[in-house]
Amino acid sequence: MHFRYIYRASIILFFVLFSLAAAEETENQTFGNYSIIDMIMEYYIDSVDNLVYPDALQPEKTVQQSGNIVGWIDIVGFDNLIMINGEYYIPGKPEDHAIITYDKWETADGWNRGVDELSETIQVTLNGTMVTASMDIYLKWHESTLKSRKICTPFGCHTVKWLKKDYHTETAIFTDTDLAPATFTALNFNTSFVEVVIYNNSVAPKTTIKVCNIPKNILNINYTYNNESVIHYFGTCRQEYTDKNVPFMFIQSADIWKGGIGDGGNLTRVGDMVCLKTNNFSAANLTVSLSDPYNTSEIDNITVHEVKWHGLEDTFSSLFWLFTTIVCIFMTGIIYQFRGLLW
Repeated sequence: MHFRYIYRASIILFFVLFSLAAAEETENQTFGNYSIIDMIMEYYIDSVDNLVYPDALQPEKTVQQSGNIVGWIDIVGFDNLIMINGEYYIPGKPEDHAIITYDKWETADGWNRGVDELSETIQVTLNGTMVTASMDIYLKWHESTLKSRKICTPFGCHTVKWLKKDYHTETAIFTDTDLAPATFTALNFNTSFVEVVIYNNSVAPKTTIKVCNIPKNILNINYTYNNESVIHYFGTCRQEYTDKNVPFMFIQSADIWKGGIGDGGNLTRVGDMVCLKTNNFSAANLTVSLSDPYNTSEIDNITVHEVKWHGLEDTFSSLFWLFTTIVCIFMTGIIYQFRGLLW
């Protein structure tokens, strides 16, 4: 009776292991040289450098007037903008990344008036969490009056006409204020290091590569060995737009591996590590880089350990012995069932 339960459990475990193997094969499936992960990631961008800015923004044109000066100014948004957990970030000072649109004109022109100069100076300042854009406008215009006077000489009198120009100057300051995004704190990559373990196994040699002390808010880790790459994405990034049509990078948490799986190469992903299918490892051929939304940095601190092969117990994993035991129980159950039918 107890053997029958063990037999049934072994069948269930057998199919569970088979399903896991099938799932891994589906994840690794490719269409020619184009994998399912490639199809997913083509809709995403890797950094703010890939943001595409449209030709037409949508500013809020609140017209202001002072005397003969008319115009508007608007902070439509900020460049290099990202969003994490519903909050906007920029890489530096808000006043350096503000996108300002404006226009100006005058009402001094007329049949007897002319504009000599209409110029502006734009300034952006930060006060607490608020950004203010100011447009300082200078207008110089004149009003013409036709003048005449009679001039007499020994030869006679005649009338001389000329235009008299009276000059006027005006100034105005138009402003717009908006909430400043938070400043993204650059990640400290100096605490991260790469741990390499070489398994000197004559039956199944391999080398594992793992990054330790991974900073928070990292986007991806790129492992490259001899022109083969595996990328671990901790966040997916896609381009979105604000209400004023300013693009920003929307970042969402993810756990996606790309490359090196099922492509016949030497690099594969094993759990949270990358595995090199050889023990002939050279640190000079390895490059591991970390990327946040604004920066990419290579890790120089690489530690290498070697694990020697000491016998059969190092060659086969516990999973192998579990699988072998399940198969033996499965086959024993089949023999037991046939024996019951024959005898």
